[in-house]
Amino acid sequence: MIIIYAIDKLVIWTNSNIKLNDNCIESSLSKDVLHIAIANPKLALYGRASIEALKTANIYDKVEKKIVFANGCITGSTICTST
Repeated sequence: MIIIYAIDKLVIWTNSNIKLNDNCIESSLSKDVLHIAIANPKLALYGRASIEALKTANIYDKVEKKIVFANGCITGSTICTST
């Protein structure tokens, strides 16, 4: 039996200094992207989904060192706006 927990979209949020290309997830490869804040995959399904999206796009290994795990939305937004 499969139970659907949620249906939603992952969001790429950036400050105005970084331009997103047509394939937004690949914009994570830019040298201008210093951090990628992701919900802690041990605590949140969205964190696991974010990791899976990066792996599916075949860029996880290239951006792994940029990943910072956040325990909540406020922590994630603080990381994104502080650099």
